[in-house]
Amino acid sequence: MSTLAALTPNTTTPTQEIKLAGTGFLSGAVVVYTSSVHTSTDSAPTVIDSEEIRSIVPDVLQGEAGIVQVSVQNPAEAESNQVPLFIGAWPPVDEVFPLCSISQVKQAMGVSPQETVDDIKYTEAIRHASAQLIGETKFTFDLELHTETYDGDGSTILRLKRFPILDVLALAIDGESIDVQELSQPLDDIIAFDSSEEGEYHPRLRTSAGRTFPSGRANIVVTYSAGYSKVPSWLNVAAISQVSFLLNTINKQGVVNEGNNTMGVQTSFAQLPLCPEARRAVIRHMPQKVAIV
Repeated sequence: MSTLAALTPNTTTPTQEIKLAGTGFLSGAVVVYTSSVHTSTDSAPTVIDSEEIRSIVPDVLQGEAGIVQVSVQNPAEAESNQVPLFIGAWPPVDEVFPLCSISQVKQAMGVSPQETVDDIKYTEAIRHASAQLIGETKFTFDLELHTETYDGDGSTILRLKRFPILDVLALAIDGESIDVQELSQPLDDIIAFDSSEEGEYHPRLRTSAGRTFPSGRANIVVTYSAGYSKVPSWLNVAAISQVSFLLNTINKQGVVNEGNNTMGVQTSFAQLPLCPEARRAVIRHMPQKVAIV
């Protein structure tokens, strides 16, 4: 029976080629992709030699996001062990950026959908507002897979760089693999999510039953998926508010004050790059001071 060791890359999209590394691969082997919905097989991969196979990720996985387990099956043999592959193709990236749509902006501003004369202006404002929010937070909102190494500090909490945490695929402490399949059993001596909102997790892992992340240099390795598959409602509202702010102040950007000589009036303008709603969203997603080794 063959043994599968690694996938390169381990994050990809359907219809893309991946390299499978392992041992015992035979001519006629197939690659099996098992998701939470169904199982699909690449029946004609390219077997380079006994240690390498090239496979095209089936396009049937286009409608799924998350983890797919990949294995190899030689003719007349049982399947190999499974190695996780992260599929990040669905929903598509354009659902995460830009952070709002023209129709949402028009509705918020009371503009009829049939009025299209300013659509180019709206589009540019949407892209600018989205870039502002992402630039200020220095945060990538897309759903992605990360493998990171941390220093243990002897506590029961490991603070991660990315969030929200959606799934933990692998965790090793001082070289010992922790069975993350037990995550759903919080009473056991395992790693557990620390959640404050239903369906959304803080960027940290919490141990239970006395286990700690022991002090050490680069002794914690964790592989996890984090990010958003679609724009969360609070971020969507912040982007819409920022677009409206930009459109309403477009002629005042960079102006500190101006005067009306006829009326004798002097007007000052606040130089704020973000509206209050957008500023609250940025503060919520300001990156933690977490060092990745």
